[in-house]
Amino acid sequence: MAGGSRSFDPESAQAFTDLLTSQVDLIDTQIIEGYFKGNGVLTRMPAFGVGENAEELGGKYREFHGGVWDDLHVVRADLLGYITVLQDMIENHVESDSASAQELQAANPES
Repeated sequence: MAGGSRSFDPESAQAFTDLLTSQVDLIDTQIIEGYFKGNGVLTRMPAFGVGENAEELGGKYREFHGGVWDDLHVVRADLLGYITVLQDMIENHVESDSASAQELQAANPES
């Protein structure tokens, strides 16, 4: 980007916000609701039997399940944070453009 200029494109930011929102919805509906709630496959721990390693396997499964659940919520929270920041940027850009237009109009009233 040497020698180029940067500008904020609110339409692109809104499109990206919409994409991130769809990913949060996917996490909420397809992953959490589909796998972790109701009859989802991750609502029940597999039966590891009664063998000598059953308790160890159950513990490893609980640890893994908890890690996946925590990571999923971290990703969801990160996406929501990105959405908030982008929405603030869009709002600030609109306010800035409006203020700039008012300043230009005040400086050149005959235009």
